[in-house]
Amino acid sequence: MPKEDNIVSLTGVRNSSLSPQVKAIVADSRAVIGQTLPVLVEGLFEQLDDAMYHLAEKSGSDALQTSYFHTMRELRKAKDAISTRFASQVLLHFDRFWSSGGTAQRSTSSGFTESGGLELVGEAQLEESLAISNIISKAENRYHRELFALNHRYSHLTGTDELTSVDNPIGPAVLSNTFQEAISVLDADVPMKLVIFKLFDRHVIAYIGGLYDELNDLLQKAGVLPKLNPMIKRNPVAPAVEKHRRVEEVEAPDDDGEVDQAQTRLFNSLTELLAAQRAGMPASGSLGSVRHVDQSELLAALNAVQQSVSSGQLLRSPEEVKAQLGEQLGLDPAAVGVHSLGTADADTLDVISMLFDFLVEDRNLPDAMKVLLGRLQIPMLKAAILDRSFFSKRHHPARLLLNELAQAAVGWSDDGERGPDSLYGRMEAAVERVTEGFDTDIKLFTEVEEEFRAFFKRESHGAELVEKRVCRVNEGKEQLAQARKAVNALMRDKLMMREGVPVVVRNMLRDAWKDVMVLVYLKNGPDSAKWDATASLVDQLLWSVEPKHEPQDRKQLLDAIPSLLKGLREGLNEISFDQHRIARLFKELQECHVACLKARAVETLPIDQVREDVVDEDTLIVEEPSDDIEESAQQQAESLEVGTWVEFRDGDGESKRLKLSWKSRVSNNCLFVNRKGVKALELTLQELAQAFQDGSVTVLAEAGKPLMDRAMNAMLSTLKKHTGGGASA
Repeated sequence: MPKEDNIVSLTGVRNSSLSPQVKAIVADSRAVIGQTLPVLVEGLFEQLDDAMYHLAEKSGSDALQTSYFHTMRELRKAKDAISTRFASQVLLHFDRFWSSGGTAQRSTSSGFTESGGLELVGEAQLEESLAISNIISKAENRYHRELFALNHRYSHLTGTDELTSVDNPIGPAVLSNTFQEAISVLDADVPMKLVIFKLFDRHVIAYIGGLYDELNDLLQKAGVLPKLNPMIKRNPVAPAVEKHRRVEEVEAPDDDGEVDQAQTRLFNSLTELLAAQRAGMPASGSLGSVRHVDQSELLAALNAVQQSVSSGQLLRSPEEVKAQLGEQLGLDPAAVGVHSLGTADADTLDVISMLFDFLVEDRNLPDAMKVLLGRLQIPMLKAAILDRSFFSKRHHPARLLLNELAQAAVGWSDDGERGPDSLYGRMEAAVERVTEGFDTDIKLFTEVEEEFRAFFKRESHGAELVEKRVCRVNEGKEQLAQARKAVNALMRDKLMMREGVPVVVRNMLRDAWKDVMVLVYLKNGPDSAKWDATASLVDQLLWSVEPKHEPQDRKQLLDAIPSLLKGLREGLNEISFDQHRIARLFKELQECHVACLKARAVETLPIDQVREDVVDEDTLIVEEPSDDIEESAQQQAESLEVGTWVEFRDGDGESKRLKLSWKSRVSNNCLFVNRKGVKALELTLQELAQAFQDGSVTVLAEAGKPLMDRAMNAMLSTLKKHTGGGASA
């Protein structure tokens, strides 16, 4: 194979070990694949859940609806297994390709033989095979340029004959067949699998071109056929991958351990500060010799306390935990802690107690929700004792549940709606399942969290749709008001220098042409040629009804009338103006034009009356900052970002939690919605600033941040203050 300038020479590697340089390139490529595929599959499963739910809602029979819901449940259960199997098998194909020196490891699971013919398969398997083959065929056609480059570069690296897309270890055939194999573990009938394949094509294969672009870029930069025809048009990157990359810019993924290490360091800092705090406390001489409590005895005592909570006896404070534990263990409550427990269990007890102390003080949570979530204190303590990764893993099942419930509670206002299908009712049911059912199996948290998340996701989706409609209505109203204000200003300017205007022109401007200009403003904007042309017709119309005394003026009017009438008619037709009224207006206008051509004066209305008739009162008013409002309150109002939750309180002490959903860029009007997306309040910026100054509105700071993260950082700050900052995270 001839060499090109600046090209890595990698020929002759077939049937021999790869050179270190090639191994490095292959390893980098493998890393890209290993990072991208799980994210694509994660995005697919998010879409699958929504799709199955919507299809079930729209299904025409109970049997079909049951099938969709069954498949949705099975997908949730098998999600991790399918994702892991798919990614690992694709990487296995990739590894075998390089270990065999570029020899293809073809999959024939789709029912097609390597010679291309159909094997003898059942009807159900044939349907699956045809669906997969169709996906492969479309993908190979869609990405033929990307695959051409990738095939040539892989052939160059291995020194083999030119690869085909079927042989490519990351080609559509490998990906599609491997996915079919991966979902074979799923308990679902063929129609359901065909739906899954369709969504796999739409949300994975449709974005795999982005991966091919990235692999080609990597190989090109490494000097592998850098002069191969470059791609001019890039493939779109999957939204899930873009979102994942944005997150990676801030923090590394949990699976890589970096975030876990940060959480571990944070927990270690907390325990160091707790130890320093204990060391500074005076020794209690009254305790004498306290027996040691092992973990099994502690868990048994916690189970007993948990039963009292689940039966309705709510804990009022974290200190009561130690009191009840002391009662169950036969110890003085003051001895419950480092005096009787191992250091790790004592630290866990103290940190969980501090966590729920924070929950009680958290302004982001309504009081009724604090009481409800407070019942999870013992189950969370047990979970943390049973599984020490509770403090080091952001995605620990118990943490996820607590965070999910707390996030759902932020926008809740106590309006008395507490039925079983309400948000409060669903949260209460989730809490009861944990307080009554949690013994030692952490999986219960996963089941409860997934069930609640599915409910909250559906509710949030509905609220989002309602909110979007509300915002669109407000935006439409303001755009209309803005258009009318611009038209009013233009009409004011055009009429300013006139002494009078004929009745027909007043009627034309007032009843029709203003609406034409509003429509042009909304559709084309004030900077468009269409707007300029429509405004120019007003000048032409006003000029055309002035008496013409000079021959050249009469000739100019005769020449201008056809285009003037044509422009007016086109504009009126665009707003579907009544044809009979158009005919009447044009007849009256013709009479005016005839009089003007004969240099006769036309009867006119006083210009003040015309302006009053034509120019409406502006509905779009932009308030100026008031001198009565403090600068800090004004800044708070101006800086409040869309999406921020706030709490409004009235004079009777009643409160409601609302989200800033829309802020006008023109008038600065602020629209607030409740958690269901329904419009609840609209304020001017000055009214909002006044509310900040009066103290009747409070921003729910960091409401979007997970409760556990906020709590642990707050706990660290509190302990540092008490101990003089003896540890650092």
